[in-house]
Amino acid sequence: MLYLKALVCKALFREFSLFAALSDNVIDISFFEYGLHNKVGALKEVLQDEINRIDSGDDLHTSYPPYDIPFAGILIGYGLCSNAVEGLSSKHYPLVIPRAHDCITLLLGSKERYDALFKETPGTYWLSPGWVESEKIPGAKEHEFYINRYLGKYDEELTMTMVEMSEEWIKNYTRFALIEWPEFEGKEFAQATKALAEESAQYSDLRLDLLNGNSGLVQDLLSGNWDEERFLVVPPGQTVKPSFDTGVITY
Repeated sequence: MLYLKALVCKALFREFSLFAALSDNVIDISFFEYGLHNKVGALKEVLQDEINRIDSGDDLHTSYPPYDIPFAGILIGYGLCSNAVEGLSSKHYPLVIPRAHDCITLLLGSKERYDALFKETPGTYWLSPGWVESEKIPGAKEHEFYINRYLGKYDEELTMTMVEMSEEWIKNYTRFALIEWPEFEGKEFAQATKALAEESAQYSDLRLDLLNGNSGLVQDLLSGNWDEERFLVVPPGQTVKPSFDTGVITY
């Protein structure tokens, strides 16, 4: 049994929570705001600050192992994510990071599958339960949200012009792709996610593809099955950096 600390994006709350609960290891998870990687430097700063606090033993978000047992590793529940993990380092614990460009890889199960799907259909707007629950997505609900926001400041004509302009970006995409994990099949939240994805695709006049997700990468990260092909284990004192090859990251 391993004692593990995990730092994870809230977009993956359901997936990590499920397998953390089922794991034979003791796993302490801190979840972080969805979308931090969209703010330049924000995610890297937040993650490194949390690692520093864990290193010093005074992190208020962490329940430390008893009897001075050290964590066997700090799991990073992110991919490279716009280079947000570049520069991360722990003084006392190994960092364990999936070899992934972003969390889509964690949902699909491998970087190879992600690469193949990206090359096959590059203009893909990805969806999952966590994304739908954490962020506004294109559709009638978002359209109404922005109308109500702008109407308080501008007249109706200008409001409609601004809303239409704000929706232009979706034209850069060719499809929506909803990643569905079999572990969630039949659950009410999964059905609600699918319904929202269907509405969004119809509203945007794009097709919706339903893709089977794979939990293997998340399960193995939490179980301690860290083979070199799929995971980077960074020794204490070493620093994460992009590898610019199929390995994605190195140190």
